[in-house]
Amino acid sequence: MKKILLLFSLILPMAVFAQGFYYNPVNKQFFSNKTATFSIRPVMNTKYLEKIEVSIDGSEFKTYSGKLKFDNESVHYVRFRAVDPVLNWSPIQTFKIYVDTTPPVSRVFWTGPAFTSEKKLYINKTSQLNVNAEDNLSGAARVEVKKDNSGKVTAFTAPLSFDKDGDYSIELSAVDNVGNTETWKSVNFTVDTKAPETSVDVKGLSRINGNRLYVGNSCQVILGGRDAAGCGIKRIEYRLNDGAVAEYKQPVSISSNMVKLAYRAIDNVDNSEDWKSLEVYLDSMPPEINIRESGSYFSVSGKLFVKEGFKLVASVSDKDSGVKEVQVFRNGKSVSAPEKLEFDFPGGESSFMLKALDYVNNISESNPYSIVVDNVPPVSEFKTSEQMVEREGVYLSGLPNKIDIKATDTGVGVDRIEFSYDGKSYETFTKNIDLASWESPQKKVYYRSVDRLGNVEKARSLVIKVLTNPPVVDLFVESEGVQDLPLSRIIEKGGVVPPAKAEGKK
Repeated sequence: MKKILLLFSLILPMAVFAQGFYYNPVNKQFFSNKTATFSIRPVMNTKYLEKIEVSIDGSEFKTYSGKLKFDNESVHYVRFRAVDPVLNWSPIQTFKIYVDTTPPVSRVFWTGPAFTSEKKLYINKTSQLNVNAEDNLSGAARVEVKKDNSGKVTAFTAPLSFDKDGDYSIELSAVDNVGNTETWKSVNFTVDTKAPETSVDVKGLSRINGNRLYVGNSCQVILGGRDAAGCGIKRIEYRLNDGAVAEYKQPVSISSNMVKLAYRAIDNVDNSEDWKSLEVYLDSMPPEINIRESGSYFSVSGKLFVKEGFKLVASVSDKDSGVKEVQVFRNGKSVSAPEKLEFDFPGGESSFMLKALDYVNNISESNPYSIVVDNVPPVSEFKTSEQMVEREGVYLSGLPNKIDIKATDTGVGVDRIEFSYDGKSYETFTKNIDLASWESPQKKVYYRSVDRLGNVEKARSLVIKVLTNPPVVDLFVESEGVQDLPLSRIIEKGGVVPPAKAEGKK
């Protein structure tokens, strides 16, 4: 019996590769592409071969006339037999041949962070490029790679890594087991190793004072991000006072006296910014206003009665955001605040108040002042319990009699009444002066009053003479030649009347 085989039909216990031909020993299948040809030839007893008959894809047996070639992609069945001159037929042999004319398809996938933005692919430096090639018939044999624009082709054997920033372009092509080759495809990507940056903005009133950031009650901290490489921000994280990390989604409100805000941005390929921090101090206290009175004053019914030269000396401080503005109100109208906060007042009555504003709009107000400048002294009034008689500037008084002094003041009120006998040393008038207590019958009395601000009345005075003995009178003889002599003296002389002195004689 003659043995007739296909030229390539020697089956080895391992995969067989030839130009356009592949045998898979696992599933025992033959594959070829449309470039491969097949021939049927004897492998023994060739001398007496009469003819070979072949059947393709189930057709009737026909005399084999030359090489076989398959152009369309499909499964082809080849059956053949041989006969010698005495009609010894070989057994029919059947081969199933898969014709594969379609190249494989390679697919790229990344392990590690990757992100596409506006058709541009960004990857992290830790990401790796992997290629998966698929072929529906003969199977993918390998993937070829061209890198660095050099044109050099290498086999893809392991995931590729890229640790430098920049744009990359790699070409890939998959080849199947029968030599069908995929059209080169480009893989373009950008390696991003740079972390994004977070920006901080404060919504509301704020001010840096010293090395601290002070904010007002309604203030919020707004976080934003920027990624220089272009892949964009994936998320912003933050934590307050070393608390739990949260994703930033809305402005952060400041509600305690001091908040330590830590924050960072992470881009879409997981480059993470180093934690940054910001200490924010809540300023909810208004400025402190201190006012002291400089000069004489006295408070009556909510009003300050002051002497000319009186001043209010103010100081304004704010230990947090600082004093932004001081407002002065005089008689209900706002006036410019002087650099030195000292305020004097003209005559009459006026109102005064200060307002202070810090840099986060906390406002404080001083107590209002109603100030009356009182430079008018009291007016004293001299009275006696018994009536006196004035003679030539001297007031004559009998006994008993007492001196009383009253005073009135249209302003702050009378503080005291003083009196003196020499116009120099004064003592406070506390009770009526009894004229009977005088050792000397005649005195000059000085008196004045002083108001509560120390306004001193100009001293008033009067001379008082106390008369304790009545006047002495007698009866005189008005005859010529009689000496001017009271009759009581004549009686005392025993009736002797001294002669009258001659006129002009001693």
